[in-house]
Amino acid sequence: MLAHELGHAELHKVADKNDFSRGLKELQAEMTSYLVTKHYGIDTKDETLKYIADWTENGKKVDELADKEKLALFNGPTKAAVNLINAIDKDIDLEEKKLEKTRKLKRIQKAGLER
Repeated sequence: MLAHELGHAELHKVADKNDFSRGLKELQAEMTSYLVTKHYGIDTKDETLKYIADWTENGKKVDELADKEKLALFNGPTKAAVNLINAIDKDIDLEEKKLEKTRKLKRIQKAGLER
């Protein structure tokens, strides 16, 4: 899913401070994806839970982390989701304004033709 890949892009940049394993990076990306899609009314809970369970050995990989690492692990997806939602909302607003402008022009054109 695109939201998952955008989660990776937002979370795991080249200068990534956290050197999490691939499984934990998959957990972060999937959590980000879940938060973003849920925000827009898309429920991916079943797929998300299975995906995360598979990559983390049913949470064992998370349990092995120190508390400070867990905090970093779970803060990342929240921040990434907020950034992605803000960017998406900005694009949606821009597209809605363009659409309204197009509709207004069509109404003006139609009114001019009816005269």
